[in-house]
Amino acid sequence: MLPPEAIKEFKDIFERAYGYRPDDTEATRRANNLLKLYRAVLCPFLRTPSGENKTYEPRRDIK
Repeated sequence: MLPPEAIKEFKDIFERAYGYRPDDTEATRRANNLLKLYRAVLCPFLRTPSGENKTYEPRRDIK
């Protein structure tokens, strides 16, 4: 569950992008669905072969 501050920020961003402000129920549902999508896409890349979580470290060789 996202904190109320995150839902408010999501509503602000959503309103700027789509021109209307969702109510709290819709914003909570959409924000949580977006978070689930990001986790589904990114989590396989953030785990080591043994299943441990990796920490993200930016590459230093790219300028």
